[in-house]
Amino acid sequence: MALTGISVILSQFVKDYIAAIILGLAIFKIIGVALNFMELKKAHLFWQVLIIGFTLLICVILLLL
Repeated sequence: MALTGISVILSQFVKDYIAAIILGLAIFKIIGVALNFMELKKAHLFWQVLIIGFTLLICVILLLL
């Protein structure tokens, strides 16, 4: 919830590169949920790398659009 609050506050004050900042915070939220609540911390390294890589790939594609 803290990262969501930070995103809201930053969106009000920072106008330059706001999409990149919010996507950067979203990466941390997605990885946190995946590792903790989906219990990927205990999964094989392949699955951890796959979910983190996929998350980064989607965010890079969104930034390029």
